[in-house]
Amino acid sequence: MFFIAACFMFSLQSQAQVDSVKAEKIQGQLIDSICGCITKSDPSKIKTVEDIQNTMVQCGSSPQIQILFMQYALAAGIDLTNPENLQTVMQSFSMNLAMKCPAMMTIMMNISKDPAQMQKVMDQYNKTETMPAESKPVVPQKN
Repeated sequence: MFFIAACFMFSLQSQAQVDSVKAEKIQGQLIDSICGCITKSDPSKIKTVEDIQNTMVQCGSSPQIQILFMQYALAAGIDLTNPENLQTVMQSFSMNLAMKCPAMMTIMMNISKDPAQMQKVMDQYNKTETMPAESKPVVPQKN
């Protein structure tokens, strides 16, 4: 009986790892797709928070990207029914995108040159940081 219970627990743990691996793989596909779109939009001309938001909406509005994002959310176990939760997930994703996409890094360097734009970024970040814990998403961790 112990053997059966141990096998069952191992299979549940394995399934969770498969979901984390799947979420990481899908997130990589999302980053690659969105980074390609950002690169095509001439990042040197994007200099405001509003420009970034418009570019992200444009690059994220294709059906392919939307499907990938929903697959990512399902694999990662992220509840997107709460708008504040969705905003936090998108900000976290944007940070990953900034670290892995050279075009996004160029945009962030452009933004950092303007103190007023940096203040907007910090205001948005601080607004997210003050959200109640239950509104924040569960982000998959590497095993």
